[in-house]
Amino acid sequence: IMEYATIGVSATMLSGTIEMRRSRAVRDSVTHNAEPWEAPFDNDTAYSAELSGTMINLSAVIKPTDRWQIGLRYVPKITLGDSVENIHGETVENLYMNSMPSRFGIAVGYRPSGYVMSRIVAEAEMVGYAAIAEEDSAFAMLEDAWEFRLGMEHILPNDIPLRIGAFYRKIPLADPIAKSGFTIGSGVAFGPAVVD
Repeated sequence: IMEYATIGVSATMLSGTIEMRRSRAVRDSVTHNAEPWEAPFDNDTAYSAELSGTMINLSAVIKPTDRWQIGLRYVPKITLGDSVENIHGETVENLYMNSMPSRFGIAVGYRPSGYVMSRIVAEAEMVGYAAIAEEDSAFAMLEDAWEFRLGMEHILPNDIPLRIGAFYRKIPLADPIAKSGFTIGSGVAFGPAVVD
């Protein structure tokens, strides 16, 4: 199976702190308009929480020919924390999205002939925000969203890769936020280790 396909499983430990500060009444916000958001916030009040969790990444790559690759990736939804405290040490629920949504992506890679380009990859990934909306009415405005990425890689004569890419995603709030951008990268090998 390794000749035509590969299967991978990885785990990533996540840890960090989320901090929020409100300087105006939440009723003035157009993005946070559900009832659980309206009562706890006072003007000029800070909130923080320690978040941690484990992200599981399942992936598979199928190689039907020596030029084509098809990749699949699935990341289950994970919970990062259950509550948040304000500066007075008071615990308040439902102030932030304490879960990371599931993700399911499919990618297609192609290696053209010639020297101009070594590989091009297009990827589409669905982000499962709707499952979070069903569990918590504070995020009822959320719905599933798609993210798109396009990347190109070329291996230079000295075996150093040159990579460029573009991405587009939309965060489905009451007023959707669209983000797009470009990336550039490379990699260096140190014996058996590779730094990208």
